[in-house]
Amino acid sequence: MGEDYVPTSYCLVFGEARYREYIDSLLAKYQWRREWEEHEGKVYLTVTAPFQLIAMEAERVKLEKRLAVARGPMARFHVSRINEFRGASNKITFFSPAELARLSWSALEATRFSKGDFGKGLIKGFNDKLPFCTALKSSSPFGLEDFYPLHNDADKRSFNRSISYRIINLENAVRQYFGEEVAFYFVWMLFLVKWLFIPGIAGSVLYLIRPEGTTVDNSPYIPLYSLCVPVWGVFFLKFWKRQMNATSFEWNAHDFQEEEELRPGFWGTKQVSPVTGKMEVYFEPWRRWSRYFVSFLVTVPMLCIAVITMCLSLNLNNYVRDPESPLYIDRLAQFAQPGGVFAADSPYYGWLVPTVMHSIAISIVNKAYRSIAVWSTDFENHRTVEEWEVSFIAKRVMFEAFDCYLALFYIAFYRFDVVALRNELIGLFSGDELRRLGLEVILPLLTMLFTRKRTTRKLARAKKDSGDTAVQLSPAILNASLEEYDAFDDFLEMVITFGYITLFASAFPLCSGISIVFVLIEIIADSVKLLYIYRRPRARRAGGIGVWYSVMYVMVILSILTNCFILGFSSEQLLQWMPDMFKHEDGDQQFKMGYGRYVVGMVFALEHILLLLAVAIEYLIPSIPSSRVTRDRLLVACSGVEDVVSPGSVLQDKSAGHDGELETGSFGPSKKD
Repeated sequence: MGEDYVPTSYCLVFGEARYREYIDSLLAKYQWRREWEEHEGKVYLTVTAPFQLIAMEAERVKLEKRLAVARGPMARFHVSRINEFRGASNKITFFSPAELARLSWSALEATRFSKGDFGKGLIKGFNDKLPFCTALKSSSPFGLEDFYPLHNDADKRSFNRSISYRIINLENAVRQYFGEEVAFYFVWMLFLVKWLFIPGIAGSVLYLIRPEGTTVDNSPYIPLYSLCVPVWGVFFLKFWKRQMNATSFEWNAHDFQEEEELRPGFWGTKQVSPVTGKMEVYFEPWRRWSRYFVSFLVTVPMLCIAVITMCLSLNLNNYVRDPESPLYIDRLAQFAQPGGVFAADSPYYGWLVPTVMHSIAISIVNKAYRSIAVWSTDFENHRTVEEWEVSFIAKRVMFEAFDCYLALFYIAFYRFDVVALRNELIGLFSGDELRRLGLEVILPLLTMLFTRKRTTRKLARAKKDSGDTAVQLSPAILNASLEEYDAFDDFLEMVITFGYITLFASAFPLCSGISIVFVLIEIIADSVKLLYIYRRPRARRAGGIGVWYSVMYVMVILSILTNCFILGFSSEQLLQWMPDMFKHEDGDQQFKMGYGRYVVGMVFALEHILLLLAVAIEYLIPSIPSSRVTRDRLLVACSGVEDVVSPGSVLQDKSAGHDGELETGSFGPSKKD
């Protein structure tokens, strides 16, 4: 046909073929290439944009590209000035795969349409003020079930070549193919690996030089380690913030703010906005707060299940020894008595079994809570997708942290037994890492083999039905069998591991060193999964890791409290430093008469000193490297080049959409369809 189409396509999956003719003619007006096919009761529409439409969309959203001059700065893209930008001679590679996916999405969603054009067959939920695909998916009877970018085999091969020999280049390869949001996850993981070597080496040295018979309860060196790890955590987050800002400057996303994406399901009463003077949908705050309360009530049963699971694990580990305790269950506790199957003196490490089982139970409970969190967050009726995501993340993080750390807090601050804390932490950490190893590495490999085998069967069936041995399954059908990627679970798992390292540093110093191995495995496994196991996720721009930074910062501040309290109250570690303040009675340490107040004061003094140090680190070390600030100022000061912008000054413009047919320019396709 003569048109130049980009190598990135989107797939729209319909439950039925209703309104197919109108949708096809609507997209034809904008010169989208359309390929319709039916398979196993589903209707697949593969759409590919012409290069000119992508270029026009890049100008509409004020995309920034690098000028072709030597060490050229970034400038806002203009269709009329395309030859002034680097790489303009090759339309295939001028936009990166991630940019093509993002611009294709934006152009598709910006398609102009009207509710009246679809006739009277609409049921409910249709809103022609929403973006095109979002409106179709949120309404009936269109049956648009999903829409997502398709993997491109050539780009996947390029991705593999770029990381075959250097894992350090992984984040740039991920950014080129998947976009900044996914890439920042890998930047953070690689940064975490580097910084874990500091506590990892220190913890390994403590383990190797420990005197014979020394435990975490009476080691004279672990107190220093437990106080240094929270400080390490503060420095880690501060320098990660600098790295995050430096990377966002380099990727030209420092000040990027994604345009508000309205939730299709948001409802309320219409009233005139005092700001804009226009009619807007308004949902009263008191109604949302009442729904927050309902969300909490729905969560309570799951919290109870988490507590019951913890009680079962504690009894099987003999951590509840008082028969008068409401947590004591005699029939379970007897298995952990000396000589029992799960006793601490078991020659076959039987004491690990209940803890590993607890770790598996935690995983099952957390997965069950996910659907409840989705429902309750929908019920809260948030206006934008961003508000919905923040509420959802808050629920999941608080619930899973409660579920994972509850037993550890009970042992540390109710039983005051750091040796038992160490055993429980080893079991939970090992069980969690081994579970992830199975789910993140072994299961994906098996899934890949199963998917290939199923694809081969489908292809053989298609050849048999058509009688044509050359027939091939389309990328749309092949991608439909892949799982949907969710970065949330990957982030959450690593943040929980970060909590194991920081919150209970004095109980398991080897945790950080062991984590290095598992994080590296996670990085490699996630990159493989993104390419072969999951559908290609939507390419999103991002300036960092978002709310996850705040979650880790709360953990680090809390780790100052937990490690100080373990040092002073849950172990005999402080006794090694100040033996004159303690005495032994009935095999346990006690404060000498009159010294208790000094020990308490010392613990709280240490805690306050560390908190003040954290504040000093936050305010004295700049969050943006000076080299980046200088570079930004130089670019802002540039003159003689129109529309030169500083890194990260992309501003999305929602006011414009694609209205009418494409115009023919000096490059790109003609109007002929």
